Parts: sequence; C-alpha cells; structure tokens
Amino acid sequence: MKLLIIAMSPQFLRPFVPTIIELGRRGHRVTVAWHAESRGGEAHLAELEGCEGVSCRTVTGRRSTYRDEVTLIRRAWNYLRYLEPPYAGAAKLRKRAFMKAARAFFDARSEVPEAWSETLAARLSPREARRLAGLLAFMEQQLPTDPVCDAVLDVEQPDVVLLTPLVDLNSSSQADFAQSARRKGIPVGMLVYSWDNLSTKGGLHVMPDHVFVWNNRQAREARDLHGVPRTAISVVGAPRFDAFLSCRAGTKRAVFAHALGFNHAFPIITYVCSSAFVSGHELPFVRSWVQALRASTDPMVRQANIVVRPHPDIPLTAPDEVATKVSIGANIPVGSVWRPFADDSALVLGTPLRTPHSLFECLAHSSAVVGLNTSAEIEAGVLGKPVLSILAGREAADGQEDTLHFRYLLKEEGGWVDVARTLDEHVGQLSSALVRSEEELGQARTRAVKFVRPFGRKKPVAPILADAIERVWSGPSSRPSPPTGHEPPA
Repeated sequence: MKLLIIAMSPQFLRPFVPTIIELGRRGHRVTVAWHAESRGGEAHLAELEGCEGVSCRTVTGRRSTYRDEVTLIRRAWNYLRYLEPPYAGAAKLRKRAFMKAARAFFDARSEVPEAWSETLAARLSPREARRLAGLLAFMEQQLPTDPVCDAVLDVEQPDVVLLTPLVDLNSSSQADFAQSARRKGIPVGMLVYSWDNLSTKGGLHVMPDHVFVWNNRQAREARDLHGVPRTAISVVGAPRFDAFLSCRAGTKRAVFAHALGFNHAFPIITYVCSSAFVSGHELPFVRSWVQALRASTDPMVRQANIVVRPHPDIPLTAPDEVATKVSIGANIPVGSVWRPFADDSALVLGTPLRTPHSLFECLAHSSAVVGLNTSAEIEAGVLGKPVLSILAGREAADGQEDTLHFRYLLKEEGGWVDVARTLDEHVGQLSSALVRSEEELGQARTRAVKFVRPFGRKKPVAPILADAIERVWSGPSSRPSPPTGHEPPA
C-alpha cells in the first residue's frame, strides 16, 4: 500500500513519526509531506531520515484558482457552525471564527468590532443559519479542484491520503488535497492531532472516508459535531503521548529541588501555562495565584516550592528579563530560570519544546499540578498527580468556559481535574490534594490514561494506529487485526 501523509507543518507530523516508521517497516511505501509555507520545524522529522520505505517532500496549496472565494466560503461556513446548539456557550470560538471570516470579506482598512459576532448570532434564527450554511456547503461542492493539489496526487499516485489536522480555521489547503483525492477516487483519512481539534478548529469542509481519534469522547465529537458516521471512526489513542509515557525520572526529587534552589522538605507545586488562545496575558493571574498560596493557612501550601512552566507558544516574561541557566540532571536539557515573583521559592522554568523528558521530570517531582486549560494537564494526569484548575474569569482567561474541550478533563465530566470558582476555594482544594490517598490518585490516573491510551497504559499507540490504517484499507489479506479490537473498553 502506498500512503501519502500530508500535514500543515512538520510539528503536526511529529506525533505520527513512530507510526510512519512502523508502516515503512511493514513494507508499505510512505510519502510524508508538509506545506512549504510552514517554515522550519524539520528537526521534528529527523528520525525519518533513511527509514525503509519512507520519503519526505514539501507541497504547496492553492495559489490563485478561486483562492479568495474559497477562503471566504470556508471561513463564513466555520462561523455559522458556531451558531449551532452545541456551541451555545462558546462565545470565544464564535468570535474567533467571525473575525477570520470578516478579514476575508471586508476591506483590510475596515474596522470590524468583535461584538458583531454576537449581534449577527442574535439576529440569525437557527433556520436562517442552517439555510445559509447549506448554501455555503453547496458552493464548496461546486468548486473546482486545485491544479496544484491534483498535480501532487498525479505524481505520487497514493492508494490512501492521510491528512493532519485537516480541520483549520484558516481555510487550509488540507481541504483542497482532500477534495482532489475524493474526486480522483482516492480514500482520505484524518489523523486527529490534538484533544481540541474537533471542537475548536472549525469544520470538515470535505468529509474524510475515515477518522482516527484518541478516545470515545472524540468519537462522539466526530459524530455529533461533524456528522462522521460511527462506522467511519476508529478509536486508537493519542500517539503524541507515546514519547512522554516512555520517559523515566532521571533524577531524585531532592536533586531536582536542589538544582532549582528549593528546600526539598516542602512540596513542589507546578503551574502549567496555557496557549495564547486561552490567555494571552497569564502572568498577572499567576502572580495573584502565587499570592493566594502564600496566604494559605496550611503551612505545606504556604511554604510550597512553586514552578511555573511557560506555554511553548508564548513567552511569560518580558523579552529583556534576564534568565539563569540551570542544569537539572545529567540526561536532561539545561533549563532557563526567571524569577519575576520576588519570592525565593517561586520561579519560572523553561525548557526546550522538543524534549518531553524535561516536562516529565518537572511533573514527576511535583506534588500537585495547576493549569487553566492546557494539554499539560493530561500529562500530569497520566502520571497520577493531583491536577487542579481555577475559573479565572473572562478578563484573565476567556478560553476556559467559552470553549467545549475545557470541560472534557473535569471530574464532573468523568475526567480527573478538580476545578474551583475562586482562588480561596482553589487553595483549599490544593491543601486536600497534597494529602490525597493512593486510592484516589490511582482512580484519577486511570481516567487520564484511558483518555490517551484507551487500550491500556502499557500499549503504545503508534502500532495500534498502524494496525488500524491497515485494517481499514489493506483488506482481509493484510496483517490480522490486533487482539485489542476496534473498540476500546467503554
């Protein structure tokens, strides 16, 4: 079988590298491609060099053929999706989609207020919104395929095209490749990259033949939010966590604490920052959070060591703020430490993005982990750490309650994250979390592991995904199905 795997950028391919290597090892021919306009990031694919059956290339997307029209149609349709009932409370998602559509429609000099998003939402009845969305979907179906995408498929002659992430609010060229493949009769598969792809990144402008998701929650999203038939969905797990779950602590807790100048007699509480979409200015809230901990009546919370982990997307401190280099351990990359809190036991710790071991080390030595809305809460959960969140309010973080995926990790939704409505309530939850029983920690860990590895903690996702791809497209004469089956435990 010849596979063409196309990603928006090398970063989106990184979690699938082990699966790509496995498919090549099994005798399939795999061409890995990414959009040439995504600059840099090829280091994510270094492991593919010289792999049997694997080749790499770049592709370009739609350049001129109906480019402006395609952008407007897709962005407007994305906005209308967020008027549907499941997104009733998702004002942040609605505004973002509206502004992208507005930029495609209005003159660049026009001032378009975000408030127009809710004004239009209030004036369009559900029936009117559905009719308009239907018109845009019909227009999408009438669009000619893009000659550039057609040419790539003519050269590669794949049996299957796999796209990641496929959903995108910027009228991605990924939809153009899907459109070209479908019209040529080539099966199209979607590889879900992140836990929020199906709820926050727009719609499926071209329906794939098959979607490979992390868990049963995403299977419901694919079906209920995008209309994917359940028979066209395979639950395989989250390949992006395979590298993290293969890590082992490289230092003892006392050594880790000493490297950061901490007193190891007190617990380490780690705050993991969120993306710019959730909170583009998180440092003021973090300062308030640190102050709340220092005012606790519980000495273990009040005197805790605090590590703040910046999100890879955005710097937390000012560009001119001087960082100190620290060596955490012999096999762990050197980190950068900032001290913006005037507190000897609180610091900001940054480490290289492509080193899951550094995040693992930090979380492994933490007694509790706190975040607003970030995937690091998943890593902390699978390590069995108490994970907590606080409703920071729309002024500090409008990407919490105004999104769907925020709730997926909460205990009240079957997850493992405790959420508080105030900092005072949160400090009380932290105090309890530091003395949580092993039984409670184990139950939370089980729920987190099931979110990323529904077939069991000890089963890496990469070969399960390779099996699923073969099962869907290679036919009965290919390798036999794995004993885990198509469906994970309910």
